[in-house]
Amino acid sequence: MGSKSLYEEKSSNQLKQRLLARGKDFTNPWIWLNCNNFKSAISGDMMEQTSLELRGGCPVVFGAKFTEKVLADFSYKGKIYEYDFLKVLDGSKQEVDFRENENIIMWNINVSNKTSKIEVSFVCDKKSMSKVNHENPRGEKSRTELWNGQHAKGIVKLYEKRDSRYVLIDELYGKNGGCEFGHY
Repeated sequence: MGSKSLYEEKSSNQLKQRLLARGKDFTNPWIWLNCNNFKSAISGDMMEQTSLELRGGCPVVFGAKFTEKVLADFSYKGKIYEYDFLKVLDGSKQEVDFRENENIIMWNINVSNKTSKIEVSFVCDKKSMSKVNHENPRGEKSRTELWNGQHAKGIVKLYEKRDSRYVLIDELYGKNGGCEFGHY
């Protein structure tokens, strides 16, 4: 009962080989931030259909290593704003600053494109976080400082470009965000 069929064994080995061929490790540092609980500072309303998703690190793309970069998606009242550092024709620009000290982890990120920008400033107290036992595709545990939390809080400012300048659309207070930060 505990043995795998030949098909399952072959598929498992093929999957393992594909994963090993694609990447040998995760980006360093490892960055992730998500929040779905926002209140508008302008209207005072709890925001429905509003969500932030950031992920990134120092990616290697076609052999070129980048400095700290993020992929950012922000949904505001159901309208989606996307910020991808690889979409240079969209005018993508980024300012990325991640900081860690003995008590907190901070995410300060400004991303923009030709039509909009968001300024993100979030923090998570390490007392509310856990260290994750993480394994890379090679089976190694190279990352011993991977923090995971569910209580990130902060501010997102959304701007849209109008007449060649950015106009503030909303300032949003977020709480109970999911977050990860790790390095080695």
